[in-house]
Amino acid sequence: MFPLASHAKYGYSLDFAKAPLAEAGRLAMGYGHRLTTHPGQYTQLGSPRKGVVEASIRDLDYHSQLLSLLGLRGQADRDAVMVLHMGGVFEGKEETLARFRKNYIKLSDNVKARLVLENDDVVSSTHLCSALNAKNCS
Repeated sequence: MFPLASHAKYGYSLDFAKAPLAEAGRLAMGYGHRLTTHPGQYTQLGSPRKGVVEASIRDLDYHSQLLSLLGLRGQADRDAVMVLHMGGVFEGKEETLARFRKNYIKLSDNVKARLVLENDDVVSSTHLCSALNAKNCS
């Protein structure tokens, strides 16, 4: 929705869009819509590359800010999650899981409250997601 918002050099806060986002959230709640985001395939907390992890954390912060600025209340806010694929296996599953755990603790509480993990049909099973002891797997 907001190009380059999580970019390392050109990124920006979404505070300028607070009023229109709150209006979108009000409309969504009025119609009973569930609003979620799905960060892209390059958002990889288990990556061995520091730059990828840093970009992933910025991207999750962006998605979290976007969902928060919608001003959702009650169940609508609890259901406003960021669905993240566990993603690739880099240097083995156990090593990837260890890096994911290490990087997960660096996330803000706002991101942790909204982050859910989704299995995929190739690399990460529901068992792998649940092994991370995350809030939820969808």
